[in-house]
Amino acid sequence: MPSRRVLIAGLVAFLLVSACGALLVSMGIARMNRLLFGVERMPSTSMEPYDIVLRRAGKAQDGQGAGEHASEWRLTVPRAFVDQQVGENGATSGPDIGEAWWSDFSDEENSFYVSLGSVVDPASARLAPSILAEPPRLKDEYMSITLSNRSMFPAVVAADYCIRDDDYDPAVMQAGAPVRWKQCAAATPRCDIHTTFEGWDIRLGVSRAIYERPQDACTAARRFLLEKTVRHDGAPVRD
Repeated sequence: MPSRRVLIAGLVAFLLVSACGALLVSMGIARMNRLLFGVERMPSTSMEPYDIVLRRAGKAQDGQGAGEHASEWRLTVPRAFVDQQVGENGATSGPDIGEAWWSDFSDEENSFYVSLGSVVDPASARLAPSILAEPPRLKDEYMSITLSNRSMFPAVVAADYCIRDDDYDPAVMQAGAPVRWKQCAAATPRCDIHTTFEGWDIRLGVSRAIYERPQDACTAARRFLLEKTVRHDGAPVRD
């Protein structure tokens, strides 16, 4: 009959093998996601600077379909803001395809998306990394900012492109979209607000409390992005 020491050693070995196996499976799943879908989760509490580069072939158009803007956008944000990436940072997307804006989603070659997780201070409207926030703040103060090197939205009839999911369909300028824009269900804890920054589409995924104040959300997000912008189209915005 095995001694107690042998049994303990066997149990420790089993636990170590199990832990290593779980780690390898986790790493394998993450690698599989990157290889098949280009999705990379990037949670970190580091406040070291992280560079984001968005490039597209040709000039970006603003949300009202008039005016050309930068074809390259460089930002530097604290690493803790970066939640996940899809595609290659710095990749150059193909040119926009005109009125059939929704077709962009079927052509993902060289697409790059990055999601920044934040909480918004109710008093100052300043953003802080959501990964460093106390859990109660995530309920009412959460805001993700999704950036892309591709057009994500149609042009709209609006003086300012800052539109909630629920208000999208009446504002769409272009007819012939294959489906109606999704609505925000009453039971959904977070919904989207769509806006632009210097001709680039920005998607904000926000808590319900923020969703009811879209202009506040757009203003806070744009101010944050302006502060973090380094260059537009090769021209420095700040030193």
